[in-house]
Amino acid sequence: MILAFNVATWKSHIARSNFSDAWANYFTSDCGASECLYEILITAPFYTSVAYTVGWIAKAVARPRGGNRNS
Repeated sequence: MILAFNVATWKSHIARSNFSDAWANYFTSDCGASECLYEILITAPFYTSVAYTVGWIAKAVARPRGGNRNS
């Protein structure tokens, strides 16, 4: 939600559109003078949470269901 809010409310201060400037600052290496801090502080935690969720789902799907297998 934080990433979506930041991209949606991004105000461009250069000639390109708001969306393409936000895309450049949050998702590409064309970060400009911000030294890519938006990618480190906002985009990276988003990617981390997505990867964690995918791992949790994969573990839940791979876990055997059913009775006790210790006998």
